Amino acid sequence: MRAEAVRNVFEAYATGKYCFEELQKLSFSWGLAGQRKNKAVAISKIQSMLKNPFYYGLFIFKGETYQGTHEPIITKQLFEKCQRVMRERGKPQKQKGLRPFVFRGLFKCGECGRQITAETKVKPSGKTYTYYRCTKKNRVCRQKYIGEKDLTHQLDKLFQKVALSETEKDYFLAQWEKDYKEISTAGNACAQNLKSDLRNIEIKLNRLLDAYIDQAINRAEYTAKKQKLLNHKIEIGEEIENFGRKRLDRLGLFKDWILDANKAKFISESKELAGKRNFLIKIGSDFRILGQKPLISLQSPWDFSAAKCGFPEMSE
Repeated sequence: MRAEAVRNVFEAYATGKYCFEELQKLSFSWGLAGQRKNKAVAISKIQSMLKNPFYYGLFIFKGETYQGTHEPIITKQLFEKCQRVMRERGKPQKQKGLRPFVFRGLFKCGECGRQITAETKVKPSGKTYTYYRCTKKNRVCRQKYIGEKDLTHQLDKLFQKVALSETEKDYFLAQWEKDYKEISTAGNACAQNLKSDLRNIEIKLNRLLDAYIDQAINRAEYTAKKQKLLNHKIEIGEEIENFGRKRLDRLGLFKDWILDANKAKFISESKELAGKRNFLIKIGSDFRILGQKPLISLQSPWDFSAAKCGFPEMSE
């Protein structure tokens, strides 16, 4: 369970869609807990984990890199993607005061392009309600506010449109299983060249060690070249392991879509707003509000499941 949770954290962060606070909550929901089982892992621990090469098969001891004997949890490619996301973001900035308003920070105004903000008002009866509106900062904008209940209702209708019924789910899963078996039984001849490259790296590592022992190179040169060779060895090992699996990976994404689309109806019926926000981020982009209506560009293949129901593209 822990290995799967760690992999989920890396995969979620690599999408670039989640800040560390959101990742902390997700990791806890996946079963990744701190020293106290009922408490989420500290954000600093998640940051350290995302930077640790241990999870793709290497470990560093006294400044020197070694290849571990443990089973890698993630691929080096996924690890490097996370490092790119981290570099692009720089220091994560905490967003204060957004917690009560689930959809704030997600939508932009469809007329002027400004951010959509949220407010809570108290009626004379004492009942509170939340609504979303354009900030209209330094702009003339004619857009009116939209109540959170109305916004949620319209999003729920979208979720129902992209949903797959049980019959449709079974049909697509049968097609997925057929394709998966065909690819899984395909030949793997080209992997032999990769295995030859792997043997050559082992030879180079042995020669490098001999050169270091014979004092032909200093420790700094040895350490740098060794790390480079080990990284290359990891890459080739992953190519061998994953050879022919690119299509399988695409099939994996296809299966994820089938199962997620089948859950869409249940999400639309749920009262949990955070789940609706996360699902909305998964299926779309370019979120705007215009004329008190949410406009979303559906990502593939969600645009397909919407089209099959006769649902038009929402964004202009």
